[in-house]
Amino acid sequence: MERKLSVESRQEFDTNLKNLLNPLANLFSKKNVKLNEVFYKLLNQSRKNFDEMFSRTYGILYQQNAYVFTTLYDKLEDYFRNGEQDLQVTMDNFFKLLYQRMFTVFNVQYTFNNRYLRCVTHHMEQLKPFDEVPKKLTTQIKRSFVALRTFAQGLAIGRDVVKNVLKVNPSISCVHELMRMTHCSTCDGHKGVRPCLPYCREVINLCLIHHQPLVESWIDYVDAMVKVGERLENPFNIDNVVQPVNYKISDAIMNFQESGVDISEKVFKGCGPPQLGRKRREAVRGELTPEFLDFRSNDRQDKKRDRDTDEVSVSRHVHEIKTKIRNSRDFWSELPTKMCRDAAKEGAASCWTGTKLGKYEASSGLNISEPPHHSSEMDEQIMRIKVITNKLLDAYLGKDVSWIDEETWLKTSNRQNEETVGDDATVGYEGSGSGSGDGPPASSGHYPPDDEDAYTSSGKGDDRTRYEDDSYDDDEDIYLYSNSGGGRRDNNNAYEGSGAGWDGDDYEGSGGFVPKTRRPVHKTPPHETPGRSTPKSEGEQPPSGASKETMSLNRAITIYMLPAIIMFLGSLV
Repeated sequence: MERKLSVESRQEFDTNLKNLLNPLANLFSKKNVKLNEVFYKLLNQSRKNFDEMFSRTYGILYQQNAYVFTTLYDKLEDYFRNGEQDLQVTMDNFFKLLYQRMFTVFNVQYTFNNRYLRCVTHHMEQLKPFDEVPKKLTTQIKRSFVALRTFAQGLAIGRDVVKNVLKVNPSISCVHELMRMTHCSTCDGHKGVRPCLPYCREVINLCLIHHQPLVESWIDYVDAMVKVGERLENPFNIDNVVQPVNYKISDAIMNFQESGVDISEKVFKGCGPPQLGRKRREAVRGELTPEFLDFRSNDRQDKKRDRDTDEVSVSRHVHEIKTKIRNSRDFWSELPTKMCRDAAKEGAASCWTGTKLGKYEASSGLNISEPPHHSSEMDEQIMRIKVITNKLLDAYLGKDVSWIDEETWLKTSNRQNEETVGDDATVGYEGSGSGSGDGPPASSGHYPPDDEDAYTSSGKGDDRTRYEDDSYDDDEDIYLYSNSGGGRRDNNNAYEGSGAGWDGDDYEGSGGFVPKTRRPVHKTPPHETPGRSTPKSEGEQPPSGASKETMSLNRAITIYMLPAIIMFLGSLV
């Protein structure tokens, strides 16, 4: 009978604890999912507006170089999803590549090889072709994206900690005291008598002894989440960064347009005079006119799109989350009182004290038959809360946040926490896990950020394969261009005065540049496929069967006829 009552008491405790923790875990889970949905919607809307505005304004020039901008969006999306991108490097690479493209379009009458373009970007910091736009935009993107991702990860880890607390087993002494509190009064002939509130708190505190260190850590965590939330509402507001990014990049392009002649002269002086190319089509000129870059004619359409984008507000959702989280600040310290909500009121004259009916004056001493055992599972949850709290404080101060040490935890949690926490969810009591829950929602407007994506264009002769950020720092980079899809022209002769060391690889510069073709990395040589050997070049081809026969015949004539000829000549002498 005692064992049966112990099991029943434990089940009642578990159900009571689950009913209090599950709503909090569900709150964090739902807010995290919603935050991810709103962010991806904002980013995809910005991507769409960017594409429409630049297609309308720049036409074919943008279409031929659209991969420069779509790659930027992909990298930003990658960072929010997995945190592996270095935002500083991402933005630096973007503006370097944009500078290369603008420089070649602006100086369309010349051709530039890869090495010359690397020389062009080498002087970028000194010349500041885009003025202060790269510095300001990079700072804004870093602060807002780091803060938002850390905030989202904070939600995910808070959710997982609450869920994993349910897996921590109470001690034997706890179960014994639970039975004494809930069933011994009935055995003593006092059926339906409620336990005294102070006594109930003591018993619950005993059962939640492993949760005590979580009280302070949780308060620090909630305070840090609120601080980052306030940053995301004001100075780090990601809506104010992502929505107008098309205008900010347009400002950078206009800055280059205004100083393009002066910058080009300085580059030619530092890198050497470029090679003059063939005359180009009338549709593409060496200089972009101010009229061509005038955005005022499209103001009305752009403002309408901006109003549509305003409906997607990450900061509004962050404000709601911040308010909800603040309400959970004292959750763990108030948990024993909440679990004793059915106990007698404070100061009741007649309640169950664990041994008799009466008023609970002071601690009568619980029957603790064992010392508190250590819980490694709870230690892990406390460590997770402390780690994410430190990251939140770094994000609050505008510092970079590293996610390398989170990778294992997040992957483990994604496997262990696939089930949705509900009122009737089955909760285990062994093991622990965590997760991020920050995967993107399925959306028809979602652009996958896979590095192997191919960007195709309607530009004539535009055969484009995948692009990577380091296109300007690889000696073996190849850029393809053709007026009519004819491929590229090889030139092994260095042009004089280039100052950049001609590397034997030339391309025609008309502004219609397509990205390099990166040589794929395979276990087999790039010119071979498994099971078949393909000659790399005509000079390297092995001799054919016909050539082998010819060689053998010549050798036979030499070997067998030469002695006879010598003897014949000797007889003449």
